[in-house]
Order: sequence, then C-alpha cells, then structure tokens
Amino acid sequence: MQREREKELKEKIELYLGNMKVTLSEIEAINKEYEAEMQKISERYGEKIAKLKEAYVTVESELLKLAKKEKSIIFDGRDIYDTRYGRLIHEMAEKVGIPRGALEKCEELGFTEAIRISKSLDRAVIESWPDERLFLIGAKRELKEKIIYELSREAT
Repeated sequence: MQREREKELKEKIELYLGNMKVTLSEIEAINKEYEAEMQKISERYGEKIAKLKEAYVTVESELLKLAKKEKSIIFDGRDIYDTRYGRLIHEMAEKVGIPRGALEKCEELGFTEAIRISKSLDRAVIESWPDERLFLIGAKRELKEKIIYELSREAT
C-alpha cells in the first residue's frame, strides 16, 4: 500500500514538474522574442529620443539661465509669467546651508540620526530640524531663489 501511494505521488510530482518545465520553456521563448522586439524598437527610436532629450535639456537650461538673469524684467513684481506655450514661476524655497564642520559638531552633540554610516550628513534629517538645532552645528536656514516652468496642456 505504501509503495502504491509513493508511486502515485511520484507520478503527480513528475506531472507537476513536467508542466512547470514546459511552462518555463514557453516563458523563456516568449521573453527572448520580447527582448528581440524591444531591441529592434530601441535601435529604431533610441538615437532619435536621445538627441531630442539632449536638445530639450539644452533649451531648458538656456531658458532658466535667461529667466534668472532677466528676472526683474520678466517677473516685475509677479510670481508667474504666462506665455501661450507655458509659464515661468518664480518662487522662494528654504534651503539649509550645512557648513564643513557640521559632521563633527553632530557627533560631538550626539545628533546621530543625521549621521550616515559613511560619515556624511543626512541632509533630509538636518533640513527637518528647528533653527535652534541648526545653529548648534553652524547651519542656517536660508531662502533660495528658484525659477521653474510649466508647459501648457493645449496643443501647439
């Protein structure tokens, strides 16, 4: 009886494993096809997309440089400059300036949550601290100017 049950179990296990092997083979074959198609698509469009992205980054950089240089004329007391293609937005954001000796100060004062294992400061933690604690390590919260843009959703 035991041998019969063992034989029955072996047949079931072999059936499962056989089915799994066939399924895995199908998955691998489809994956190979998929990768080949993706490679063709990448070869067909990759270079075009890379060039366009590069051009976009260049124009974006030039736009933001121009906006910073000519902000008094562009914004003239406003925070938003609208155009038919989008808008420039002038905003002030807080940024914590961390001096060079802040790591040693944090160690000295026991502010270990801001210290990474690689012995660098965790900017996100320090930026969340109150001004009093920033002062203790020589850091200060400052307003930094920032200009961003939004593209309009309408077609050109």
